Amino acid sequence: MCAGVVWTFDSASCALKMPVLKAASLGIQEIVEDILEAYTASTMFYDDDNYNIFQLAVLHRREKVFNLIYNMGLSQKWVASYPCKNKENILHLAAKCNPSRHINGAALQMQLEMQWFKAVEMFVHPLLLEERNSDKKTPRAVFDDEHNELVKEGEKWMRDTASSCMVVDALIIAMVFAAIIAVPGNSEKGIPNFRHETLFKVFIISDAAALFSSSFSLLLFVRILTSRYAEEDFLKALPKRLLLGLMTLIFSIATMLVASSSALILLIDAVPGPKVMLRRSTIIPVTIMATLPVVFFIWSQSHLLIDVLLSTYRPSLQIRNKIKQSSTDKNSIPVALLALE
Repeated sequence: MCAGVVWTFDSASCALKMPVLKAASLGIQEIVEDILEAYTASTMFYDDDNYNIFQLAVLHRREKVFNLIYNMGLSQKWVASYPCKNKENILHLAAKCNPSRHINGAALQMQLEMQWFKAVEMFVHPLLLEERNSDKKTPRAVFDDEHNELVKEGEKWMRDTASSCMVVDALIIAMVFAAIIAVPGNSEKGIPNFRHETLFKVFIISDAAALFSSSFSLLLFVRILTSRYAEEDFLKALPKRLLLGLMTLIFSIATMLVASSSALILLIDAVPGPKVMLRRSTIIPVTIMATLPVVFFIWSQSHLLIDVLLSTYRPSLQIRNKIKQSSTDKNSIPVALLALE
């Protein structure tokens, strides 16, 4: 686009200013990149509120547009430190509450907001951290005020999710503990008759695994309920506990069904008749019926698991790696916001 055209500032301002500012607000990276390649000084265009393209990207949470700061080798200090409306710097804009519509759950929205603030905080000069706007507020004070309601909503969402999962955990613990006491088959002097059967060993191992994993999952959800729900907790601590709790809950459901199926097949084997025919007529239906609840639960929780997994681990690792790389190159620009892409 605009290839071969020699632009002056006045002609570029008339032709390119509104498109590049609008594209930055909407997050259309391709248009912004084409205009910057045609006229690099497009970073000097400002809207009526004195926002440039990168400040608009932060304000509207357009991570791909903001990534152009370092992808195109633009000046970090100039872009980040230029003041905008109400004497705010770019970190004040990152502190404003603008949750994403594409993320379900107030806790995950709060996590994304915290990731944005931390990423921009690592991007700007340390002096800007304590710079005050026209209301005499630092970026951190703006963040606290703007996200007060979102923190409360995130706490409620986390508590409701943890409470629901705790009910399932408690039921699993009760069932598998009772199964350990009353093992399948009659006992002679407290020793099970099926102790030499392979299925009995499968029953014991899976039942114990269900008991321990559901107990661990229950403790994780209790830890979520007793958290202090500070803003920083939504960044890593709470999502990690939720993710691990859901994974251990799924594992406990699966092992509980394996234990139940093993016990059922053992009892059917005790029925008089041809063992081969009995096993053929019971193993396949029992296996299918035991698999369906696990598959359904994983499918119903898959979106939540994937969202928590990607938002917690992928951004954090990329932020850490990019900062480490930028510290070894004095001319490089920190690339913390690649984590948000």
